[in-house]
Amino acid sequence: MAGERRLNWGADATDAQYRTGDDDASNRFVVAEDTDAGTILLEYDESAGEWVSRGPVNLSGNDLSNVGVIDAAAVYTDEVSNSDYNETVQSFSGSGTFDVDLSAGNVVSVAATGDVTLTFSNVSSNPAGNSLLVYFEDDDGSGPHTISWPASVVWDGGNPIDEIPGSGDIEITLITDDGGTEWRGRQGGGDFA
Repeated sequence: MAGERRLNWGADATDAQYRTGDDDASNRFVVAEDTDAGTILLEYDESAGEWVSRGPVNLSGNDLSNVGVIDAAAVYTDEVSNSDYNETVQSFSGSGTFDVDLSAGNVVSVAATGDVTLTFSNVSSNPAGNSLLVYFEDDDGSGPHTISWPASVVWDGGNPIDEIPGSGDIEITLITDDGGTEWRGRQGGGDFA
């Protein structure tokens, strides 16, 4: 085929790449070579019959300019960072209003001695998803105790879970995918022994 070019490389020149195009000097192969010193752009100069370092290189109007050394070790690491990975627990005890700060953790433990009201703060809006696991227990056996939730919480089956059983416990799971406009809640368990 007219204009087809083949590029061979490697120690034995058996690696090959084919490209079709015009035979003019502006239509050349460009490769990135990984060396011990970093990564450099190379262009094959057919008239000279050799590879030459290039930068900037123009690829159909898309300039690759100010090309420097790329240090893969500085860009990629083996470490994954996720603030929710360790499931930080927020603990509350007593009665009254407790503010659940979503930036501080997404597991909540409430040791209730009376009625409890929960509020939510710092709900993530970007990304908009948050989840909560809330564990309630009647800490002193004086229950049952009432649980009051934010108005944004809707319930599986339409029946709110609004009571900590006397001398018992209950686990609630909540999730939002719209930044806290609506939380979907359901009982995850209870009466753990």
